[in-house]
This record gives sequence, structure tokens and C-alpha cells, in this order.
Amino acid sequence: MDARAKPALPPGFPREISRETMAALPIRRYEGEVVLVENHRALVRAADDIGHESVVGWDTETRPAFRKGESYLPSLVQVATSRAVYVFQLKAIDASAQRFR
Repeated sequence: MDARAKPALPPGFPREISRETMAALPIRRYEGEVVLVENHRALVRAADDIGHESVVGWDTETRPAFRKGESYLPSLVQVATSRAVYVFQLKAIDASAQRFR
């Protein structure tokens, strides 16, 4: 597949949204559960929930870099399922495969 090719979307699915259309959308607040994954039990729960989803939303947070060549690893990952949002503070947890054995 050509790396520049845009992925196929279902027919009728818009590729862009105008500022006007975005401004007309209702403002919603997430009312589901937010889980801070800070121990093994929460990690196992998150892994089980995420593993049962066909689609998840995710986002990362990384310390900004202001100098050329400077970069940092992500420090936080948020993963959203249909049931909950899981917040992983990466330096605070051991998510290695050995912990799941």
C-alpha cells in the first residue's frame, strides 16, 4: 500500500469537519469511570477491558522539548474503552509481560 494513500472510509463518512459544524455540536461531558492504573490489580483490569474491545481511543502526554534534537518519552497514556478511561502514569507502573504470568 502506498504510504501516502489515505485509508478508506465508509461511504458518506466525512473526511473533514468545518469550524461551523464543529461549533454547532453539543458540548458533552464524559460521565463514565476514570481509572488511575497505579497497581497490578488495576493493570490487569485495564488489560482485560482493553482486550475485549475492537476499537479504543488513546492519547499520550509527553514533556515538551524546546531544543533541536531534544525529545522525551511519553509519561502518560490514556486509553478509552466503551466502559472506562484508563490513565497510565508510565514511570509509576511495571507493565512488563512478566507481571502477567
